[in-house]
Amino acid sequence: MMTPFDWQEAMGQRAQYVAGRLSGAIPVLAVSCADGIVLATFSRVQPKVYEIYDELVFAAIGQSADVEQMRVAAIEFVHREGYQRSKRDVSIQRVVQTMSMPMKNAFNDYRGAPLVAKCLYAEVRETPADDMYYVMDYDGDYLPDRRGAVLTGLTEPDAELDALVNDLKWAESSHEETVAGLRPVLEVRAERALENDGEIQFEAALIRRGGSRRRRFYRL
Repeated sequence: MMTPFDWQEAMGQRAQYVAGRLSGAIPVLAVSCADGIVLATFSRVQPKVYEIYDELVFAAIGQSADVEQMRVAAIEFVHREGYQRSKRDVSIQRVVQTMSMPMKNAFNDYRGAPLVAKCLYAEVRETPADDMYYVMDYDGDYLPDRRGAVLTGLTEPDAELDALVNDLKWAESSHEETVAGLRPVLEVRAERALENDGEIQFEAALIRRGGSRRRRFYRL
């Protein structure tokens, strides 16, 4: 039988394992600009940024299979919500609350493997000040944010990147200007990955704000 001390030690070891696997990940930056929400990063084989519903976008770092599991689960949930209820009921808060459960369960079940992933959810609204962000950690805990968000594999906040995405200038910038401002910073952060792998490429996407257009999500 596992004692409280044994359980605490096991959880600590799991946290160290996942944090170690995520530590080298290239950050994903998300920013509210005049045109909508821009997400930018460098990726290897698979994209990190995906549309999951009309006004919702998902990004993740981590093990490919675990990222795909969370992406598919989010898509299935939002479409089920939209069908059974209405589009207005598909909110970022409901998505995040629901998606936190499989991550919490996987992390707390010491008999199985934890999910090696951290996720970012963003919802575009009428104005940059209204946009909503959530960053979800590998243990299912999550925090809300406004104006922008940073997804990294680090265990401590990155002050430089936090200041960058929260700069008020983005609210009046086009998506082209925003991408141009984010890319040089990401290139510096990606230098180590470039040296080790060489097979990474810049990835940027926009989920457009407002209007009656059916399509909102664009890869740039």
